[in-house]
Amino acid sequence: MKKIIFLVLLLIPALAFARFEKLVTDIDEMFDKFTGYVVSVEDNTLITDLGRSKGVYEGLELKIYRENEPIIHPITKQVLGNKKIFIGDIQIREVADAYSTAKISKLARSVKPGDIVTMNPPVEVSVQVEKVPVRLEMLLKEELGNARNILMKENAEIVLKFIQEEEGGIMYTVSDKSGGSLIHSKYFSDQDLEQGVGTIATKDILRSAPINKTYKSMAVGHVKPDGKIYIAAATRHEIDIFTFDGKTFVPAGSVDAEFDNIQNIELADLNENGTDELFVTEVKYKTTVSSSILEFQDSGFKVIDSGMLYIFRTVHVKGVKKIVAQKLGVDGSYIGMVHNFIHMNGKYERGRAVSASPDINIYGFGYSDLDNDGTNEVFNINDQYNLSVYNGSAVKYTSVEEFGQTPYYFILENEILDEMALSAKENLRDQGDIDPFMQEKSKKYIKGRVFVNSDNNIYVVQNEQKYKILSTSKTFGASRFAVFSWDGRRLRNMWVSEVFEPTIVDYYMYEEFGRTYLFMLRNASAGLLASDVSQLIYIETK
Repeated sequence: MKKIIFLVLLLIPALAFARFEKLVTDIDEMFDKFTGYVVSVEDNTLITDLGRSKGVYEGLELKIYRENEPIIHPITKQVLGNKKIFIGDIQIREVADAYSTAKISKLARSVKPGDIVTMNPPVEVSVQVEKVPVRLEMLLKEELGNARNILMKENAEIVLKFIQEEEGGIMYTVSDKSGGSLIHSKYFSDQDLEQGVGTIATKDILRSAPINKTYKSMAVGHVKPDGKIYIAAATRHEIDIFTFDGKTFVPAGSVDAEFDNIQNIELADLNENGTDELFVTEVKYKTTVSSSILEFQDSGFKVIDSGMLYIFRTVHVKGVKKIVAQKLGVDGSYIGMVHNFIHMNGKYERGRAVSASPDINIYGFGYSDLDNDGTNEVFNINDQYNLSVYNGSAVKYTSVEEFGQTPYYFILENEILDEMALSAKENLRDQGDIDPFMQEKSKKYIKGRVFVNSDNNIYVVQNEQKYKILSTSKTFGASRFAVFSWDGRRLRNMWVSEVFEPTIVDYYMYEEFGRTYLFMLRNASAGLLASDVSQLIYIETK
């Protein structure tokens, strides 16, 4: 069964490359329309049957050919067609509904009525894109390269432009650069483009090659003001940066800083200067949670704030990226509510509380106004990994399914010492003989994120535990991603990804031009004696 799953996942990227097949076919057929006939000739002027309905315009340059002797098969003697000889070049001067007049600009032979007028594909076109995500731009240009009637050239006079519409779908226009005339335009909805798209669960998926590091946390954003998509990936002690160029994940350096024990990283532009800050939450000296904020300046990352006694986490609230914060005491207890974290008057500070129940903690947290009634619903993955939906401090719904399990956790040393002392007192045992179930209770698992996109859909991960009877063993048998909607009473499943070999340890939602994407971080075993390797994955959801 594993082999079948692996093969299916490999096929999906190939299918993605056919998603623009209908659009490219339409462009090919559009350029086929520029074929007609000479109907009359007078001196240096002629009339063609190409009118406005065929898309011709003033200034369009066409070629004239004449059918000549037949092409005959040497064995069967079957007539295969006719040879064509070049007559000359013309330029359209005036256009009516059913005909056009043209001037002869180059003549090799005399023109006669009945001669063929054509654009003579492949036509050179320059390709422009507007608001098209980088991955889709790459796929689109790959398919345009297979079109039979066009040839992409940077400075061509004919401009082929693609625009991602806000409601989804793509509009393409064909225009003449010199005259500015619009030759043709057409809109393709996402449904129009469905042919050739992977139909199992995702529209598109792309995986990196295995990376010989065990990353435990990731974040996606714009760490430099160049418009590129950057992925930050963290091990316990270092952070590497990658760019996503639509084809692969390209290494783009590392953060030149020392870290004790990274738990999670986040990216968000709270100071609104066009560059995302990097938020790093660590366990310092085994006893304290402390966070720092870095930002790329000049040629590297600079620390702009540090020693902040908060856990930071990213949420998407109707597609708007925010940072939330919560304090953790040295005894391992969560202190107070989850708050928005903001930048105001030149400094970073805790904003208003967004949770109202002491049972809610920051790992496995999200919120949004799902009912559009002005009040936020709050999500939290509880210690049994069920997803609860809160209205104020009251639980409105708790899922049966489990979400957000990951293998990563931390324990504060003071909490362990307290538990050891309690265990010794209650069981009359020597301090140091801690109950393993007490130790499991002290673990702070880095539960999965809960994101809400601009359509108010909820994004969560499902890592299925292999041996649930062994609660201390976080070994997973399957990983998948799920998207839910909220109907006012319960969560409804909208979409689920293919099954991945375990384990998805972190993920980030990314919205651009009306589309939602997921970037995921997967760990996989490299053998009994080797550390786990990592893999970055891109998914476009349905």
